[in-house]
Amino acid sequence: MKQTLGLDPNFNETLYNLGVTYIQSGRFLEAIDVLERARSQFATQQIFGALGFAYARGARQHDARALVGGLERASRERYVSASSIALIHMALGDADQAFKWLNRAVEARDPLLLLIDVDSIFDPFRPDPRFAAIRNRVVPPAAAKWLSRRQ
Repeated sequence: MKQTLGLDPNFNETLYNLGVTYIQSGRFLEAIDVLERARSQFATQQIFGALGFAYARGARQHDARALVGGLERASRERYVSASSIALIHMALGDADQAFKWLNRAVEARDPLLLLIDVDSIFDPFRPDPRFAAIRNRVVPPAAAKWLSRRQ
């Protein structure tokens, strides 16, 4: 990813992927740095969710709360990814709010849920029994069977 950014330092998809990689490695300050760069170039729903997650885990809970509050207010007037809001609530330690928004994501057919079985950003949800119920609503049984064989 760093080689790609050497060719194009503003390539959003790579900035996002590097930010998520930093989150997965527990390097939240570095994640914040690249995700803020990505947001300044082209803010996507995925970037908002990952950035809020990094803020919450990177000792910037105030920024995470401000971001999630802004997303919740905006969701009353336009589409905002409910799964992005759920990720921020989960990172803040508010599982009830996180699952409330994750259920809304299912109802809205949030495209980020296409990654629910493979994206490690959803890992904080997995231990909670409510996650299995949501996953079963998102992943068709045939796909779940295929995925379980591959893991």
